[in-house]
Amino acid sequence: MIQKIKKFYFKHYLKIVAIILAYAFWSIADSKYNAQQSRTFSVDIVLENLDVLRNNNLILENQVEIEQNNAQVLIKMAKKDMEEFAAVSKEMKAVLDLRPVVTSYEFAEGENIPVYLDIVMPETFKDAKKNIQNNSDLVANVRFGRYVEGFIADIELEKPIVAKEGYETVEETIEPKTVTIDGPETYISKIDRVTVEVKNQEISSDSIEYPKIEVYDENNNKITSHLSVYPDTATVNISVYKSYKLNISDPTYSGALAPGYAIKSVSFEPKSIDVLGKEKDLGSLKAIDLDTIDVSGKSETFTKVFKIADYIEDKNLQLKYNSSKEVKVTIEIEEIVSKEIVLQQSQLKINSEDSTYPRRITDENVKFTISGIKSLVEAIDISKINASLDISDLEPGIHSVPLKVEFPQGINIAGEPPTVNVEILSLETTPPPSASAENNQP
Repeated sequence: MIQKIKKFYFKHYLKIVAIILAYAFWSIADSKYNAQQSRTFSVDIVLENLDVLRNNNLILENQVEIEQNNAQVLIKMAKKDMEEFAAVSKEMKAVLDLRPVVTSYEFAEGENIPVYLDIVMPETFKDAKKNIQNNSDLVANVRFGRYVEGFIADIELEKPIVAKEGYETVEETIEPKTVTIDGPETYISKIDRVTVEVKNQEISSDSIEYPKIEVYDENNNKITSHLSVYPDTATVNISVYKSYKLNISDPTYSGALAPGYAIKSVSFEPKSIDVLGKEKDLGSLKAIDLDTIDVSGKSETFTKVFKIADYIEDKNLQLKYNSSKEVKVTIEIEEIVSKEIVLQQSQLKINSEDSTYPRRITDENVKFTISGIKSLVEAIDISKINASLDISDLEPGIHSVPLKVEFPQGINIAGEPPTVNVEILSLETTPPPSASAENNQP
């Protein structure tokens, strides 16, 4: 028996060795090909049944955060299967179903709720869930908030619009005037203002812009997520006018004052105003002529007020914000009074150009009456009155020479102008000792 075995062995030795070697190589290859491998796949998280939130006036406050993150799924399977699985791994989904959480779970607003993700495998590997190694770790935290619909807020400009020098914005309209905002109550309650910002500055003509509507909290931080804004842009129309300076013409008046009274002065403020408008509307208007003021029967100082709007409203012009809106004209009225003036001989100045004859004033003084506005008459200082006689070209003899007296405007000499008797002496005549001609020499 043993001999037979030995004889068979030696006869088939090479075949046996070949079979053993083939099996060994096959075993090694099979162990490598079918060895178990682990690999982590990054899987998109898909939210399902979002409508259940709106039906319950809720919102997923951290929805953006959840959708931006991926589930990390650890898969273990044979190498040959892993290669096939990797090729279709993008078909995997991590489903987060919100319905059971909302309908059957007691939660508080703002609370983080852990929810297990349901990993949906590719169709060709739909039974491969058993290969997931980290099922207990596949959790997403969801946070619900109360949802508010139809919150209305006014839209305002974020900052003033600056016009080019010499121009000014006269109207800025925002359409629509309000915006409707939906979102979590926690975010709605943070809204401090809703604004639009106009980028175009230093403008000199009408313009239109379509800026994005922005929402800010009281700390000047933009609330950029969780809110739905309708519409999300606004239309801003800007009207620009040029600035012009218009002078106010000197006021005019008519009519007779009460007897015994006179106008001392007419004053007005301002002397000019600043208006805004288009050049075509300004036309030839360079100054504003106020209506004539009726002073009939007046005996006291009074002020007349003119509204500038009455003179520019029909020209599509408007006042600048810092310009006066009215002109005040003050007409000062005073009583007319009389006063007797007595000038001494020494106060009279003689002008005697081209006269070679001696002369003397025979009057010791000269009296006359002035009349005029009371305050001016009372302010007259007799010692400072400038009075003069012109005797140029007079021949020897006694002459009645008109007295020239200078008074402020508003004072006149009442009656006939005063005269002074002046004696012109011949060169051979010796003046009597009492004469004062010497003192009146030029």
